[in-house]
Amino acid sequence: MTNNIWGKGIYSNIINSYMKAPSSPKIKGTLLAIDENKVKLDVGNGKAMDLVLNKFLNAKVGDTVTIKKSDIVNAKMGSINTTTEEPSAEITQGKYEYILSSLGMPAKEGNIEAAKILDHHGVNVTKENIVSFLAAKEQLSSLSEKLDYDKVIQLKDKDIDFEKESLQKVLQELEGVKVEKKPFSLLRFLGLKKDMTTEEAEKIAHDLYGSKMGKDVTDIIKALDKAGVKITRESIDHVDRLFHKLHNIQGIEDTTIIDSVKNKIEPSIDALYKLKNAITKGAIRLEEKLGEMVSKAYNAYGSAGNMVTEEDLKRLEGDIEARLMEMGVKVTEEIISTAKDVVARGLDLTKENLERIVAIKGSILELNTNLDYEKTAILMAGGIDMEKIHVVHLANMVADIADSQTMDISLGLDKLGILQLIEKLDMMTIALHHKLGLENTLEGLNITQGMMDGEISLEQWLSQLQGLEDSKETAGNIKMEDVTRILENRSAENAIEAEAKAAIYLRANAERLGSLMEEGYSKELIHALIQVDKPLNLSNVQALLMEKRMLDRVAENLTNEKIESILDGGNKVEKLSLNQLERLLTSSSKANEQPSEEKTVQDALKNAAAIEEAVDKAKGLVDTLKQITPERRDSIISLLMKNAMPLTLKEVQKLSFFLNNERQIGHELEAILSIIENNKNEEIAQLAARLRTGIHKMTSDMKEGKPFGERPYEEFSQILRALESKSAHLSGGERSSLQKSGERLLDSLELQVHLNRQDTLLQLPLMMGDQLKNLQMYVMRDKKGSKKIDPKNMSVLLNFDTNNMGNINIYMAVNYSNIVMKIGLNHTEDKELIENYTKDLEKYLEDLGYSLKDLSFRIDEDTHILSMHREIEGNHQSLKKLLDIKI
Repeated sequence: MTNNIWGKGIYSNIINSYMKAPSSPKIKGTLLAIDENKVKLDVGNGKAMDLVLNKFLNAKVGDTVTIKKSDIVNAKMGSINTTTEEPSAEITQGKYEYILSSLGMPAKEGNIEAAKILDHHGVNVTKENIVSFLAAKEQLSSLSEKLDYDKVIQLKDKDIDFEKESLQKVLQELEGVKVEKKPFSLLRFLGLKKDMTTEEAEKIAHDLYGSKMGKDVTDIIKALDKAGVKITRESIDHVDRLFHKLHNIQGIEDTTIIDSVKNKIEPSIDALYKLKNAITKGAIRLEEKLGEMVSKAYNAYGSAGNMVTEEDLKRLEGDIEARLMEMGVKVTEEIISTAKDVVARGLDLTKENLERIVAIKGSILELNTNLDYEKTAILMAGGIDMEKIHVVHLANMVADIADSQTMDISLGLDKLGILQLIEKLDMMTIALHHKLGLENTLEGLNITQGMMDGEISLEQWLSQLQGLEDSKETAGNIKMEDVTRILENRSAENAIEAEAKAAIYLRANAERLGSLMEEGYSKELIHALIQVDKPLNLSNVQALLMEKRMLDRVAENLTNEKIESILDGGNKVEKLSLNQLERLLTSSSKANEQPSEEKTVQDALKNAAAIEEAVDKAKGLVDTLKQITPERRDSIISLLMKNAMPLTLKEVQKLSFFLNNERQIGHELEAILSIIENNKNEEIAQLAARLRTGIHKMTSDMKEGKPFGERPYEEFSQILRALESKSAHLSGGERSSLQKSGERLLDSLELQVHLNRQDTLLQLPLMMGDQLKNLQMYVMRDKKGSKKIDPKNMSVLLNFDTNNMGNINIYMAVNYSNIVMKIGLNHTEDKELIENYTKDLEKYLEDLGYSLKDLSFRIDEDTHILSMHREIEGNHQSLKKLLDIKI
């Protein structure tokens, strides 16, 4: 093999860097029965031992125990499922059935499976642990199914820390969360969805009111439907009432507006309506503060009228005009009339007060002219209480809606065009980009979709892609015949065959795909992968799903303000990758926001800042949760229980990354290096060189079998601390990226500490060529609580990520000089490649004093560091244990 990780003494040297090996011979097994000093142990491979000890054993049925041979007085080997001297329930039952019977638990399938999983992960098989495991499994499964971005936001609103609370607590809170579908669909508003017909609206009106209703009601119903607002009598009446009040205040007197300003009454439609009608009728029928304000204004009206007469105002007219000119206010008959009213009502005559009054009057006029049912429904969908907000702000929102349909972007499409482009992109276009390694930008996808639709030829498509900066290099390596073959897969005959294959794959892999099966386009997604000749595995399915989800989020979060922000930042919308575009759209800066009352309607519709921040934080956790397969879920729960870790979503996510060998020590050190190696500051460049040199040395020592110090991360820690003191030489973006990598590095190290409580986990940065990878080494301990590992009798699990074969997982059962090995790979072709090096592997092990007794493979795209352990435990116990039980 090109990378020799089998170098001299690698296993013993790594282990001896952390702890000393024991020398006492012993027998390990699962306790099946106990009667003072008489015990029955399951020792693997269907075998059981009846032992008489020289002392009582302090343990319970289901515990994994290790017994020194010196403590054994007598021993007899038998089978769990066969008779020895006297037939008994103990012997005629299977191992786990018997354990469950001893624990007073029914031997049903779920309990048996739980006992097996706990046993295979080294967790004591007790009644409490089985119950806890099954409860956690059900909770995690329910959360995976029910948790989504909207519900995470609602949990946040309830001050629930969904990352750190227990699974049970999050699930309990989730049960009380009722999230309606997002009411407002921009696609629908802009005409990409079919509108409700008048006949349909009339039927709904009749059902709600019991009789035929007028045109106003049916128009309101159609507008509510278009905006996605739930159609009820209350919502219809709300719109009708709003327009009644708006029309009522259309002719409101200046004096009424002046009174609202003088008494600091928020000039909303509702307040102005009540103020006008209370004064007009000479009666106060209002409540709370507004009632008091109106009463005060009404009383002021009487007293003001007595204090300032019309004759007084005529005499003051010259002074008022002079005052207006002094303030820089353009003098007109209308403004003079308003100024007289201001003086008459006892309000200070200032430029600011006049501007407020004029703005309120103008907004009332604009709303009566521009506000219609559709715009009203859109604002309702965004949670805007239109009767209660300042009329000036409401008029601005209505104007924003009108403007939103005419904005252009750099692609030459307006906002509607962007959404139409996203709407017409089919899954095969996205899959083809994934297959060819093309960057997914709106510009590139648009060109490819044009080729797929026959609008441009294959040659034109390739030429246009080569003209794009982000696709130039990749497009230059595309072979025309490969794309032609893929396009032929769209023929009617091939399409039917692909659809059948997709259906078969979905049925056969339903359990492994888990929540992905629930995606509305899961069949379309599988179909697209088949059509572009992409291997059907979980990795490819998830990758394509992520691209589709990003497109969906771009469409959902597209607003004028954000497009303007992207353009102002010097970026072109069509040239950003979907990942970049989605990130920009869902994480807009609060620093650039206007005060809440000045927000554009789009931000008001989404409560942008708070919601987007919560979604951005939650989406990684939710996506991770939904990608966890049932088999991985079992491993995660078992590891949490075994190492006494809290059953929280945060810990579940960390263990998921661990099993995927993602975001671990090697990966984050690589990310840190990529940030600092190109820095122009000499001190930072020296730290980068020192970090890379240290990693190279660790890799070299490991391959050569040289021991390294007890704290292999200490050198890295010192470098990172020194780097922190140089942060002034880093840009804001670099500091932010380093902080995120540092947090992920800390998560990985903390997890390593937790997992080292019961087993031994080492994660080491490993150089493969010029790339930094992460090597995981997991050693299962023989006895719970033991801090020692016997290098002559141990289970070793290895995982390292490669450039071309993904994660390679290796399980080794070591018994003295005998080794049983199983290698987990994603693809069959990788197995054939490794088999060519079997002789070399045997030679390496012989040089180290080991004999390779068996080498097998597991081909599964969902393979992880623990995935082969259960198979090995069942198939090779004779090598791992029985060689060690002869007394």
